Amino acid sequence: MLANGVGGELLLVTLFFAAFFALYFSPVWSTDSLLAPGDAAISYFPFFHEPWTLISDRLLLGFPVEADLQVQANYPLKLLLPSYNSFVISAYVLMAVGTYAFLSAYTESRVGALIAAIVSSSGGFMIAHLGHATIIHAACWIPWIFWAFYCGSERLNWPAVCVGAVAVCMSLLGGHPQISIIGFGVGGVFWIFLCGLARAQGRPIKGVLIHGACVFILGLMLSSISTVPFAELAAQGVRAGWSIADYDSYSNSVRTLLIGFFPGLFGTVPAAFYGPYVGPYNLTELAFYAGVVPMVLAGVGLLACRRNPHVWFWAAIAVVAILLSMGASTPLGKLVYHMPVVGTFRAQGRYGFVFILAIATMLAFSVGAFRNRSVRHWHVVIPILVLVCVAVLSLRLISHIYPVLGAHPWDIMGDTFSSMVRNPAIFIPIALMVSACVLTLLWVSSGKGALSVITGLLVAVDLASFGMFFEWRYEGLTPTMRTPSAATLAQVNAVRASGTRVLPVEESRLVYGPFSPQVNVAFGVPLAVNYGPMLPARAQRFARLDPTGHPHFDIATSPLPDIMGVGWFARSGGGLMFDDVVLSRGCGAPATPKSVEYAVPPGTRAAQIRIVSHLACSTGVEQGEQVATVQWSGPDGAASDLALRAGIDTSEWAIDRPGLKVNHQRAPVAMTFDAPGAPGHDYVTNLVLQGGAEAGVSSLRLDLAGQGDLAMRARSVELVDTQRHALKLSPSKPGLTVDVSNPAVSLARRNAQPPLQWSVCRTSTMGKGEIDAVLSGKALPDGSTFDPHAVALLEPRHAPPAPDCSVAPRLSNIERRPGWFRASVDGAGSSLLVVSQAWYPGWTARVDGRKTRVLPVDGLIQGVFVPSGKHEVELAFLPVSFIVGCVLSLLAIVLLLTPFVRERLRLKKKFSGDR
Repeated sequence: MLANGVGGELLLVTLFFAAFFALYFSPVWSTDSLLAPGDAAISYFPFFHEPWTLISDRLLLGFPVEADLQVQANYPLKLLLPSYNSFVISAYVLMAVGTYAFLSAYTESRVGALIAAIVSSSGGFMIAHLGHATIIHAACWIPWIFWAFYCGSERLNWPAVCVGAVAVCMSLLGGHPQISIIGFGVGGVFWIFLCGLARAQGRPIKGVLIHGACVFILGLMLSSISTVPFAELAAQGVRAGWSIADYDSYSNSVRTLLIGFFPGLFGTVPAAFYGPYVGPYNLTELAFYAGVVPMVLAGVGLLACRRNPHVWFWAAIAVVAILLSMGASTPLGKLVYHMPVVGTFRAQGRYGFVFILAIATMLAFSVGAFRNRSVRHWHVVIPILVLVCVAVLSLRLISHIYPVLGAHPWDIMGDTFSSMVRNPAIFIPIALMVSACVLTLLWVSSGKGALSVITGLLVAVDLASFGMFFEWRYEGLTPTMRTPSAATLAQVNAVRASGTRVLPVEESRLVYGPFSPQVNVAFGVPLAVNYGPMLPARAQRFARLDPTGHPHFDIATSPLPDIMGVGWFARSGGGLMFDDVVLSRGCGAPATPKSVEYAVPPGTRAAQIRIVSHLACSTGVEQGEQVATVQWSGPDGAASDLALRAGIDTSEWAIDRPGLKVNHQRAPVAMTFDAPGAPGHDYVTNLVLQGGAEAGVSSLRLDLAGQGDLAMRARSVELVDTQRHALKLSPSKPGLTVDVSNPAVSLARRNAQPPLQWSVCRTSTMGKGEIDAVLSGKALPDGSTFDPHAVALLEPRHAPPAPDCSVAPRLSNIERRPGWFRASVDGAGSSLLVVSQAWYPGWTARVDGRKTRVLPVDGLIQGVFVPSGKHEVELAFLPVSFIVGCVLSLLAIVLLLTPFVRERLRLKKKFSGDR
């Protein structure tokens, strides 16, 4: 156990690691940049300074952010720390101090624990995942749980129970359930191991069992303020059938295991001297570098402490972690896939953090053995021989399996010595291997304690050889990126003044800024979409949204923009919006148009029409078969048709995908883009007008031809004159005013701004499938066109009495804020008040103070039945799940504090009696 004065000791260790990581990350924070590369800039930083709220009206028509663990709404560190950089750095300090607290007690080696803390906190996993704030904050509490279990390995230890319960709670509130569950699993196995060891030694295990159970149960109860609402949110969501391929994504293979010894082998980032990453996707998820020096020391510890069952336990954990990180390629991984909960997560490479913790633990035992002079020469020689064999085999594998690296980034096929000299990804790990061998041999020979300091420094340099050259250093969020331009601010102010929402079109193309999902929260811009895995099933089904924030419906013909209160459309890049168009018939996109007209400026003359496009769902289309018609007319109104033919003018975009049989040839390629399975292509054709002579063009329309499922994306349509000057046309956009003043984002304002609340006198009751069809463009059962501002679509089990008003009631005194809405409704006859706000459990409605039902309208939004006359309607959001979670969390606090209060009262009573 830790000696007396543990508080002062941990304070000193905390100050040491705070200074260590402040210096480590100084290349970023010293330039006023943020430690927010990649996902951090999108998913975590925007929420950091946001005031606490149950629901945000800036995401997805109203999204319950408190229930989304990755928002970290109830995570104390997020609420207390003053800056995002300090918030990120705190995870590394907590991981280091927790590792030290655990291992200094567990191995009785303070020096070993200190070096191990460097390994766990600056190893490949923690550094690579710096951009995933939820992952590092969920992981940093796991060593504290191990420490709590160890402190209760002999008897029930209530202070340790409190520490463990808080650590369990904080890991969950940290926001990444997968990492927490993996950590809890290892902690649970460790607890069982301690119980088995106590039983084998003849010690009672009742107290150990109660201790561990209290840690988990009270920790889960303590986190209920977030986990109970999260469970409700997850139940509202939908996850596609989780195939073994999904489970196996971001898993290690024999090839990527080389990163464990040569972390820069495939490169890291373009700006680092390792060069750009060219290995299997993606390095962040696959990084598990524990350091060459720590692995050698761990091997020494295994042999030197071979009679200690604890060392073998952690060696087994390391092996199992590596096998699990390889996903479904191992029998163990396949078994986990079929298990509940843990089998529902992807990115099995994340088990690497368990491997690093296991190596750090074995290292601490090794350092303790060195300092106790119990290490023999053969304990060192065997790991060195194993290391030499691994190095030789790795270099052999590199030279034979990866000759492509001969061109990028270095030549490793020539002379071995010269290759190592030229290639830092090779010679740095080799130099570290040699240093580890020399260090361990010197230590076993001399036994000097000063070598432990050198060991600590060498371990830090070893891990920094990878960590200091990762994306956090080169791709932080700079002040320039965080400061919008004057043109962008003008757009933001215009949107906020309108009171309506923005729909990003093709979200993946949006640059970082106020119109990018989740980033918009920091700018106060309301978006109709969200980014992240917690997408409610209704939003996915009825609004056709995906977790990236991309809408899959035609904005020109769908009623969804009116339902969702969308007054603006945003897209990256200057110039006119929506230059590319998808025409389809079937092919999974029933709402897209089958023709499109292009706006042609008056007086335009052209000799050719240049079209860049590609086909989808066209594998059965024969060579030369007409797939589209281009109809153009001159100033006299005379129309002419030109044909677009498969294999000549355009082709299937995935024609090069292995195993895909396409009945037509590849047309001339305009450009190639990245796509799953194989590169995709856009194709170019030049259609000649009147034999190549210039002609006046006043209109142009593109129509899909033929029968059966087919889709065509027209990337661009240009009119080219005889001088080769090209005029790019844009699809006609009736009802839109396009702002092209901002080169970063073009914004289109709907001329008729939709209301966010309205009343209807007519409802239509139908099943979810029928509602889905109507929202896709199908007519109502009576044959009329659906107008969401005149008709409300209701589901049978939610349908109220039919409204009897003839004129929609007048709405006044409208007030709204996140989680609350109020309006006065005055009408002759009953009506349905419709509010463009996401329907979700937890919303309650009152009419003149009387509670009534909140109905799902149009599959997405809310409705309240209002009787005839003048009434006050109020909507409020307070989920039962949040109340239950608060009660459970408060109960856990009471249970944790009760023993301390009782002991204080006992001592007070005893002191009073003595007097």
